[in-house]
Amino acid sequence: MIWTQIYIRYITNGIRVRVFFRDDDAGDQTGTGAPVDEPVQGTLTSAITVRRATGSNVEVTSPSVATGSSNTF
Repeated sequence: MIWTQIYIRYITNGIRVRVFFRDDDAGDQTGTGAPVDEPVQGTLTSAITVRRATGSNVEVTSPSVATGSSNTF
C-alpha cells in the first residue's frame, strides 16, 4: 500500500508544500517463510493546483509557484 503524506509550512513570502510517498507494504507471502517486500515499480507524480478568486474586486496578485528538491523544509 502506498501512503501519501502532505506537509505544509508557512514561510515569509508564502507556503512550502512537501509531499512524501511511502511504501508501507509488508510484502506478499510467496510460499513458506517470511513475506517478500517487492520494490515499487513505475513513476510517482503529483500536481499542485492554485485556485483563487478573479475579477475586478480582487486586489492581490496571483501567487507564484516554484518547484525543487530542496531538503530545507
